[in-house]
Formats: sequence, C-alpha cells, structure tokens
Amino acid sequence: DQLCMFDFSDCQRVPPGGNCTIRCGSDYAGKSTVAYCPSDNTDPNGQLVYLEPKCSLKPCEMRPPPGYVETPCGWECDSGYIGDVNWYCAAVGREPGRCRSELIISGCTLTVQCAPLMVNDTCRSNASQCTALQPGQGCNITCAEPYTGGQGEN
Repeated sequence: DQLCMFDFSDCQRVPPGGNCTIRCGSDYAGKSTVAYCPSDNTDPNGQLVYLEPKCSLKPCEMRPPPGYVETPCGWECDSGYIGDVNWYCAAVGREPGRCRSELIISGCTLTVQCAPLMVNDTCRSNASQCTALQPGQGCNITCAEPYTGGQGEN
C-alpha cells in the first residue's frame, strides 16, 4: 500500500513554485521522483503534482515459524508437519515510508498422536499395545485370556 511504499516526508509544506522529493519507503527499492506545487496555486487544499516512483518490495527476512523449512526448491512442511505451503512477502507497519518486509507463511499443521484406543470389551480383547500411537503407526489387538481367536490390526 502507499503508506509503506512511498516516503512523502520531504513534502509536508511545499510553497507555491516549490518542489520536494518523493522516495521509496524503507523496505522498497527504486528511484525517487520530484513533486511540485504549481506557482499559481491558490487552493489551500491543492495537491502536489507528481508521478509516483516505481518502487518494488525488497526481499523479506525469512524467519518462518516452527513447521516450515526452506529447501533449494522452495518452502516445505518440516518433519512432523503436513500440508501445502503458501507464502509471500508483505510490507508491514503503520509509520509512513517506514515499513518492513515480512514473510507471511501458512499451510503446515503439526501431526499429533492419536487418542488411546477405546476397547468396549476389555474382558475379551487386549489392546495394551495400542497406547501412544504416533501418526502412521498401527498396533495389534489380541484376545485376552482365556479367549482365543485371530488378531486384528488397527
């Protein structure tokens, strides 16, 4: 947005026939331009005449939150996280011309262990191996003594 992109600080009180310099904001790169107040200006609300500088946002600092890792091919979810990464650099700040370029990244979610298996009939089934399973892990449910039979996998 223009609040961050341009630095109008030199252009606060320009007299008729005067000029000032419009620069790119602190985290933008580009060439400055000159604005001027027409010498015949009689309107106290008259605007300066200028062309906006061509400014582009500088690369942002890459400080991702936990769950993201930068690879030669771009951003990916770190080990223990899943999802599709979306990211961009954005100008953040409220002081005109003094914003910073910040990494905005989202899409990765932490994988968590499953809740303990709830067995309805603990007299017939033994699910003691099925506690604290990590994502992708399985366990064996066996028959409790004195019952016999096949085993199922969960």
